[in-house]
Amino acid sequence: FGLGRLTGNEAERAARAALELAMRDESGPAVRFAIGLAEGQVLPASGEVPFPLAGSPVERAQGLARAAPFGSVQVSGDIANRLSHRYRLE
Repeated sequence: FGLGRLTGNEAERAARAALELAMRDESGPAVRFAIGLAEGQVLPASGEVPFPLAGSPVERAQGLARAAPFGSVQVSGDIANRLSHRYRLE
């Protein structure tokens, strides 16, 4: 979110998308995943990688997702500060 043009609500848009994924309809095939959200400057990754972006926000988001229980959304401290007025964070 925000790649190419910032609007100021990237954290909220990312959180909304993550929550929609996490609360998806369970009637389809079982998919186990967790979501991590972090913000910051990212760069195009070099070489053949599964995800075409690189940088510390990508690494933070991956770490958050790895530490999160399946079906949950973990956010970094900076995103938590931005979203605390709109979402109940645990």
